[in-house]
Amino acid sequence: MNKIKGIFLIIFLLSGLEILAQDGTVKSFLKITKNNTGFSGIDMTNIKFLGSTLANIGDIDKDGNSDIATMCYNSSKGRRLILICFLNSDGSIKSAVEISEGKGGLPTNFTPNSIEGFGQSISSIGDLDKDGVNDIVVGNHGLSNKFGGEIYIFFLKSDGTVKQYSRIAEGISGFKGQINSEDDFGRSVCMIGDLDKDGVNDIAVGAVEDKGGLTGSVWILFLKTDGTVKSYKKLNSTSPLLSSLQIDGRFGQAIALLGDLNKDGVNDILVSLGNGNEGGTGRGSLRILFLNNDGTIKSVSKISSTSGNFSDSLQNYGQFGWAVCSLEDLDGDSVTDISVSAISYNKSCGAIWNIFLKSNGTCKSIQKITTDTGGFKAVLKPGDVFGTSLTSVGDLNGDGITDMISDASSDGEAGTNAGAFYILFLNGQTQFITPVASFIQSKDTIKINECVNFTDHSSNFPTSWKWAFQGGNSSSSTLQNPSNICFSAAGKYTMTLIATNTKGSDTATKTLVVKNPAGLHGLNSSSFTINPNPFSSYTNLITDIYLKDATLNIYNTNGQLVKQIEKISGQTILLKREGLPDGLYYFKLLQEKNNLITGKLIITENN
Repeated sequence: MNKIKGIFLIIFLLSGLEILAQDGTVKSFLKITKNNTGFSGIDMTNIKFLGSTLANIGDIDKDGNSDIATMCYNSSKGRRLILICFLNSDGSIKSAVEISEGKGGLPTNFTPNSIEGFGQSISSIGDLDKDGVNDIVVGNHGLSNKFGGEIYIFFLKSDGTVKQYSRIAEGISGFKGQINSEDDFGRSVCMIGDLDKDGVNDIAVGAVEDKGGLTGSVWILFLKTDGTVKSYKKLNSTSPLLSSLQIDGRFGQAIALLGDLNKDGVNDILVSLGNGNEGGTGRGSLRILFLNNDGTIKSVSKISSTSGNFSDSLQNYGQFGWAVCSLEDLDGDSVTDISVSAISYNKSCGAIWNIFLKSNGTCKSIQKITTDTGGFKAVLKPGDVFGTSLTSVGDLNGDGITDMISDASSDGEAGTNAGAFYILFLNGQTQFITPVASFIQSKDTIKINECVNFTDHSSNFPTSWKWAFQGGNSSSSTLQNPSNICFSAAGKYTMTLIATNTKGSDTATKTLVVKNPAGLHGLNSSSFTINPNPFSSYTNLITDIYLKDATLNIYNTNGQLVKQIEKISGQTILLKREGLPDGLYYFKLLQEKNNLITGKLIITENN
């Protein structure tokens, strides 16, 4: 009997392992190589180092899933190119678009100053030009001693191609900062939100070799909606609170937005020193910069092998901090958490640490992920360089927990140095963050009296839904997935969804076009008025289009035609009672036998 109890206890404990899985470990993963079918249509034959830059760029195609931008190297052309990858909820690639010279909306004469460094860093910048599609910033840090670096802002279309772009470099697009040869300006880029509260997102740009001896700097660029620079601030070892930056530290190697970590109303950022020497040569370290609205520093927190309560050992020349990203609030304590890589760890197999932060910027706990550690069962080989780039992709698989992507840029599965990246579905605490509203309507164009179904695709766990259907037989709904919303009049209407949970609300809209069978663009309720209605002697029917040889038919409740006005021109129709009894009537306004609009009329007693 005791033996049976023991067996049941063992089974119970084993069955609970997944439930009790430690926050920050890997629940499952998906590996993406250049042979993935999602890259069909793109010549991947000579592609190397796939995934060596990764960025969550938001839901570009509005399907409810985050999309990513990644960089790879075309060895036959000797230059880097950017791929916009549209993701499915399981992490697989639905489709991809190439952005390079003459492709993806760039002109054939698009040639960056340094083709070797183009795309080495990428970040979403939100919807900078307010056209409903997120835009991206791309760094070109340069590998030449004659070039200091530049960045590009690409304004995207919903298909992932470039609508237009702006270039920011010394003396260009309003940027008057001094960039010297070998500064490596653009080695990292990061959207930091609207720091100065002017309604436009701002960015941070790393220049890791600035100020001689590789000390490095970070430029805070305050932007305009056209992608030019309004003003800027430079942070380096001459800035207050940064005097301890080390020579050869590569300050600005990677940058991540932390949100308002210390709850003072201003966003804060994480900046790495990928070659910092704290605790040992080349180990790397981190700085959390608590910012003011003007881009200056209020306070600094340091995380290294000797600081910030970091409880694991780091290796000399391991380059901890080569890549960083925010994981939002992975452990459910209302404080942003982070992921940090060390690409030269363990013979350059690479490793990442998911670090759970306190609000003062020190470590609460950590979870390391590498081969067979932290639930990650992939085989990493020496030289794979796992963690060259990191990005969060929000809650991709819909389990309420932030997921992330890490590359292995020299992975050889698809060929020597072909590269790969891993979609990592993490364990953590279900997060309630502000929803991102999104929905699908069964049709975008219908005929009069057809009906439409609506399906909610909002992310981040909304708990209530509020719909508005302009022109519909039901003007609103609180169902998650309303159906059979019908439209009886031709016109162009706006469908609106507000998705809400305890953290806030978000709104999404789509356009629905209703046509009559003949294809004549009709009038909606906002373009036709009846004044007065009810009426006793006469009324005016007023349109906002010019009628030509139109006909107005009046019917009683039995469907009999009781009055007709023909050859109507102009925009106002005078309808006289002329002996019609009191009661309810229906009318049709026709032009060339096409029904423009129908409606009701009520005739009351004569005064």
